Amino acid sequence: MNPDRWRRIKEIYNAALDLQPGRRDAYVEEACAGDESLLMEVKTLLDSRSDIRDSFEERAIEFVAKALVEDRAGRTTEDLIGRRVSHYLIVDKIGQGGMGEVFLADDTSLGRKVALKFLPPHLQQDTAAHKRFIREAHSAAALNHPNICSIYEVGNSGSKDFISMEYVDGQTLRDRLAKGPLPLLEAVRIALEVAEALEEAHEKSIIHRDLKPANIMLTRKGHAKVMDFGLAKQLIPPGEIESQEESVTLTRSGMTPGTLAYMSPEQLRGECVDARSDVFAFGIVLYEMISGIHPFRKATGMDTASAILKDSPQHLGELRPDAPVLLQHIVEKMLAKDPNDRFSSIHDVTIDLKELLEKPDRPLEEKRRQRKTRRRSFVLRAGAVILALGVAAGGGIWYLAYQETKPIESIAVLPLENLSGDPQQEYFADGMTESLITDLSRLTGLKTVIARGSVMRYKKTQRPVADIAKELGVDAVITGAVARSGKQMRLTAQLVDPQTGRQLWTAHYERDLGDVVTLQKELTSVIAGEIRVKLTAKERQALGKVRGVNPEAYDAYLMGLHHIYTFSPNDMDKALGYFQDAAEKDPAFMPARLGISEVWNLRDYLGHVPKGEGYAKGVPIVKKVLETDDSSDEAHELLGTYLTWGAWQWEPGVREFKKAIEINPSNARARYFYSLTLHAMRRAAEARGQMERAIELDPYNSTFHSCLALELISEGRPDEGLVELEKTATLDARDPRIYWLRWEVHERKAEFTEAIAQASEYFARLGRSDLVRTVQDGYAGADYRVAIIRLADALSAELDGAGRWEAIVAIRNPVRIACLYAAAGQDDRALDLLERACQRGFGPLPYANAWKQLEHLRGNPRFQELLRRMNLPQ
Repeated sequence: MNPDRWRRIKEIYNAALDLQPGRRDAYVEEACAGDESLLMEVKTLLDSRSDIRDSFEERAIEFVAKALVEDRAGRTTEDLIGRRVSHYLIVDKIGQGGMGEVFLADDTSLGRKVALKFLPPHLQQDTAAHKRFIREAHSAAALNHPNICSIYEVGNSGSKDFISMEYVDGQTLRDRLAKGPLPLLEAVRIALEVAEALEEAHEKSIIHRDLKPANIMLTRKGHAKVMDFGLAKQLIPPGEIESQEESVTLTRSGMTPGTLAYMSPEQLRGECVDARSDVFAFGIVLYEMISGIHPFRKATGMDTASAILKDSPQHLGELRPDAPVLLQHIVEKMLAKDPNDRFSSIHDVTIDLKELLEKPDRPLEEKRRQRKTRRRSFVLRAGAVILALGVAAGGGIWYLAYQETKPIESIAVLPLENLSGDPQQEYFADGMTESLITDLSRLTGLKTVIARGSVMRYKKTQRPVADIAKELGVDAVITGAVARSGKQMRLTAQLVDPQTGRQLWTAHYERDLGDVVTLQKELTSVIAGEIRVKLTAKERQALGKVRGVNPEAYDAYLMGLHHIYTFSPNDMDKALGYFQDAAEKDPAFMPARLGISEVWNLRDYLGHVPKGEGYAKGVPIVKKVLETDDSSDEAHELLGTYLTWGAWQWEPGVREFKKAIEINPSNARARYFYSLTLHAMRRAAEARGQMERAIELDPYNSTFHSCLALELISEGRPDEGLVELEKTATLDARDPRIYWLRWEVHERKAEFTEAIAQASEYFARLGRSDLVRTVQDGYAGADYRVAIIRLADALSAELDGAGRWEAIVAIRNPVRIACLYAAAGQDDRALDLLERACQRGFGPLPYANAWKQLEHLRGNPRFQELLRRMNLPQ
């Protein structure tokens, strides 16, 4: 229908409703001004009118009105009966489905009866309808299940496209229900078959959207066959954008997108639907099967729509007293108005129906508790259905054998591919990857979400997903791609079972860049549902509490993330500039403010700014963020880092780390910094436990492995430390820390020649051939102590002339140099350096409390004073 004409119909219709009934006809005739077609359309709409006027229900009015109006236009069906189409002989017309007319035909080549579906003649020239018709065929053809009508062929004869499908000899469930409600056992058995059929479709990302008794055939043996995926929605394939014209094809063709009496509330409101909409429609069907009546049926379509939107159905137990309470609970949950209150997937309906058939007397909540909130997947064993029918209060028991499959408890998000073709857009794809990882990691139902550092090593890899999953030790993998063009973005994502390589779920989105944060939260919710993760009330609230973001601000934020990970002073400056730009463009975008604070924290810790400057500028920002959102694990982690390594306030910092981990158990960075803090506090076992968990979450982070090695060496377990260093070397053999720590281990074991070799390699990898000569010349007389003193003197002199001291580079780290003096018996010189570091507020100084090279100094009053000033236990 022409949009202007539809707007005119609505104007006249709404104005007429404001008049007394006796004045409406005269007004409508005058308003239509001799346009008989317009007059007929408005009167048709008024004939089916309802007094529903609220904003939600007007969406339902539009659906129904368009269908009623356009049905008056009529259709002319070409008489195909008796004609041959390809190798099919048309026998009779047997129905009209969601997107076409259906005929009984003989397949003359295979000698069988089939059902042929054709696009109606008046839609043959409609490009969008034709595309949808073909898409339907391909969607349905992907389904192979005994309770789904099979697709045999998609063909063309002349100008006619057709679908050849299984002909089901039997009756529709609608015809069966005309005789009254079903016996309970039969109702549940059929419901289970329908549920399994829908589950097969949903696993392939196909939503039926028009499930109703008329679309469920019952064979002569009483088995269910779900028919007519003519309205089935499959998310748009990569590279194809659904036009607005195509999206309204169903309405223009004279059909509402689904049958109104079986629509979910969100479908009536014209919102995007997901698999839970099928759950609602299935709930209506199951209610009818048990009670014999429709739960929301009213005198008119408008009133039915209103009931679906607002009313609660009559309690099923009042209509069918013999219905088990468990069955009543299942139907009630399926019919929840809010999709979040329904079963999260049809799979969960299947589980409860099976358990109902096994033990109908056990309370459903008890069953769920026994599953310990884990969403288990039950699969029928071939040939293991035991038909043990017995008389019971509910009408009988049907036992099923099942086997349990492993739940998904760990997941990895592989780097999203940049499909823009522009290498300059890599930062956008990487930023989207990190955001998705962050959101998923906050779900407490997932034990492990692999951190960014470990998944980025697979960027642009062609390796099989199964190999990657095995290396990362995860149950499932998310892959995908993103493309950005101006202020638009397109994203695809797939959930892959690494054992089979099968896509468990796939989705395609196209959104404005300003909706990117909303999309990330939506995607997280969908993935959680697909992997059967039960969201807590707080998690649902957090995922639902989303605001739009200024596209330019978000772009600047991602650029900031891109630069911050290099840790170089120059890139830190760039990152700060981008984060500040993002915060200026969108002051309410809290991640940008956290980015600013993070830069100041790193500058402070790495020695890029005078001590205290980072703390003074960064802490007020992170505290302001926490005032706005106390549920930000990143903010608690950042504040914990400031308090411990910036202010040496250990217990308050520990509380912040614990809070961050409580909010997000998969926050690897929080566990890493918490481990370093515990290490400095001499809580060795706890520190090691946190670092080991951080490594589980980020297994290819060489920094984590080298720090675990350091902790082991500091505990007096050098051999275990060496093993961990070997793991570090396999991840990044260029990491110079490997050689420093090997040097330390060999020194501890009095293997001085090997210690000198490792020291030489360390300085060589830093490009310091002068220090290599210092070490080797000093050891020329085989006196390790002389070599170490010479080296420490050289480094100390360099430190005096350095503009800044650094935490990462050992040649500018006074604590490392103090360890050299202490190892050579120069305790006073070691303490001199440590005291200077304390005066400057050098962040990493607290490590001195845990390192074995300085252990013999603990009884020295000067060292004890240092510990007191650092607020550390003596």
